[in-house]
Amino acid sequence: MKNLFFNLFVIIGLGLTLLSSSCNSSKKVTETDFSDSFKLHPSAYQADFTAYDTDSTWKLSIRFGEEIIFTSKNEKLIFRAPAQPEILAQGINVVKIFGETEFYRAAITIDAAPCNENGFVTDIILEKLNTTEKSTFSGCGIYNGAPHLFDIWALSELNNESIDPSLFRKQVPYMEINLKDKTLSGFGGCNNFNAQLSFSYQKIHLSPIAATKMYCADESKIEREIFSILSGPVRYMRKEQLLILENTTGTLIFKKVD
Repeated sequence: MKNLFFNLFVIIGLGLTLLSSSCNSSKKVTETDFSDSFKLHPSAYQADFTAYDTDSTWKLSIRFGEEIIFTSKNEKLIFRAPAQPEILAQGINVVKIFGETEFYRAAITIDAAPCNENGFVTDIILEKLNTTEKSTFSGCGIYNGAPHLFDIWALSELNNESIDPSLFRKQVPYMEINLKDKTLSGFGGCNNFNAQLSFSYQKIHLSPIAATKMYCADESKIEREIFSILSGPVRYMRKEQLLILENTTGTLIFKKVD
């Protein structure tokens, strides 16, 4: 009988130890999840827009028209929702994006006011549905360019005229957009060229284009038109396999290289 009670005592004690260990382990997992919550976000070049606060306690990632991800270490909060279509305040370039889950609604404002280099003031309001609870966050965000830009593109049309490949002794003008390195490089029809990239809402901004100095008669004329258009901010739009770049100077239409 003594052995029976002793064995029961050992079994119960072992069970309590395992239960305590399981609870502690669960707590650590939760804390680790929030401390590592930034890992839920895509790489910067895989999101249209990212933002942080000055202390990096929260992070925001947006794929326009697809998804909003917001995580806050201090608030122990993970918000992930489909992104509703952006609303652009005409004339002042202020962009508003909304998203909603079963429990929260997020309202995000990307201001035209600059912060840091190439950054824009970003405000977030997070409301808990069916309550008066509301949290606000303010930081600095940056446009990364739409992920689908990250590719090689061959010129198809220049100012609404189709490009004739036979005009070029080497190859048709093309460009490669690298969002990871923030660079644009390519061939203008006569010379190789490259430039640094930055972005605002649906616009590409290039640093002064650096190019080799060859002269190629007719190809040089086309190349000058291409560089002239790219020298100012260009609005970009993708339509199936085409990339359209346009501004007041002209229009470039590129086709994705397979």
